[in-house]
Amino acid sequence: MNKLNDARMDLRFLLNRGYRKKIALNFVGNHYLLNKDERNYLSRQIFSNVKSKNRKQKKIKEDDLKGKFVVIDGYNVLITVESIVKYFNKSKNWKNKLVLSDDGFLRDTASVFGNYKPSSVTAYSLDLILNNLKRCNPKKLKFIFDKQVSFSGELANKINQALLKENLSGVAVLSEKVDYDLKREWKKSRAIISTSDGAIIDQVERVIDIPELVCKNWNKVNFENK
Repeated sequence: MNKLNDARMDLRFLLNRGYRKKIALNFVGNHYLLNKDERNYLSRQIFSNVKSKNRKQKKIKEDDLKGKFVVIDGYNVLITVESIVKYFNKSKNWKNKLVLSDDGFLRDTASVFGNYKPSSVTAYSLDLILNNLKRCNPKKLKFIFDKQVSFSGELANKINQALLKENLSGVAVLSEKVDYDLKREWKKSRAIISTSDGAIIDQVERVIDIPELVCKNWNKVNFENK
């Protein structure tokens, strides 16, 4: 058994014992001499049994989106779907992993949010997101992008144009406090939230994993989940 598998088990054990994740991850990472990428990977994959169970209970299926208001954590969803596209296309410069985490949500390990730039797969990734949502026949969509990240306005404009073209009711907006606005939308209208951000999932009631939905409909892959 390699050191990363041992580290997974030890981190999960400590989290189940009630240790704070930052402290537990630092302890395990130092013990196994894990590098930055390995620590980031474990941080996104491993959660306590209780937290994982609670989050899984909040996940809904695509059939449950019909006639519902869906609010999307823009960069969180887009960056993961872009990683999926690169994975499927076997992009030569793609080095990140995709992981089905303990809590049932699909995540990537890109860590590019603050430095995000549109790439050759961005337009296609947006099409995948919208096409998969359209199949679910939601009542309304709302994409929220971080105003402080470059290219947010450009992305919002592209999505607004695509929504009109596809005859989908919805809007893409910019926000200075995306996390706050996502939670506010849930409190105000009981919207279904799309994100893999654990801090948000823990504070809302219903969540849809759009990247996982994209994968299922692509029907090509089983990501690492052990």
